[in-house]
Amino acid sequence: MTGDHLERRRRGEPHPVADFLFTYYRTSVATVRRWHPGPGIILENAHLTEQVDWRHYERASLHGRTGLIVNPESVLARCAPRIARARAIVEATASRPGAMGCFGLHEWAMLYRSGDDDVRHRQVPLRVSHARIDEVVEESRLRCTHFDALRFFTEPAVSLNQHALSREAQVRHEQPACLHSGMDLYSHVAAMEAGAPGELLRDSLVAAFDAREVDMRSSPYDLSAWGLDPIPVESPEGRAMFVAHQRAWVRRTQALRARFLKAVRRLESSRPDPSVDSDGRPVRREPHRTAAGRPR
Repeated sequence: MTGDHLERRRRGEPHPVADFLFTYYRTSVATVRRWHPGPGIILENAHLTEQVDWRHYERASLHGRTGLIVNPESVLARCAPRIARARAIVEATASRPGAMGCFGLHEWAMLYRSGDDDVRHRQVPLRVSHARIDEVVEESRLRCTHFDALRFFTEPAVSLNQHALSREAQVRHEQPACLHSGMDLYSHVAAMEAGAPGELLRDSLVAAFDAREVDMRSSPYDLSAWGLDPIPVESPEGRAMFVAHQRAWVRRTQALRARFLKAVRRLESSRPDPSVDSDGRPVRREPHRTAAGRPR
């Protein structure tokens, strides 16, 4: 999932769809490529590898086997405020039904009553005219529920949105049919650092890639040069396609939200001292030393 992005970056070749996940979210490729087991699992002999210097790990022994284990206290000392905010948003979102009917018009609202100089993705041609973009926005009802999309709307489009959104009110408005709300799960999981199991980060990133494609295919941009056909949300047929994607998206991301909340509960309920493994057996911790031999 990261190989193509790294190769394009070496060539200095931007990608209007995939790059978003590594620029907007500011989660480095190196972070994504670093796998963690989550709390309560010893990685045998990991203290003999470069992982000995990874953040949030400490040396531990169990039944004569020695390795590294995630220290939940270390994770929470660094990440607790971010995790708490993410949990509040995810719990609220998971409690609501999906609100269909936005038709992915946020990218259209970001171009409403703008000119060629205001296009966000300048390396990508538009598939419809500026006049048609204005027409579609004015003929529709903007129902965006995601503040981080709304803040990129043009000023005239903000006043057309059904909801007045703000960062402070984000918990009240997020809902599971929103593509960007689901994409944010990748960021929420990454914010847990070593406290999140690698499988959850991987699955969240895969979902974010898929949602980003739908996001841009339903935009006014022509992505045929990147092998992506449009979802023409300016038409009834395109809107039906988008809603079908949303219904599947709700099912997929609600499952990911449940897994995220379970991972947070596991992290917060793990006690570093005394400690038990996932089967309830005591784990003996040892002083964690860096490669240079200094205690951490």
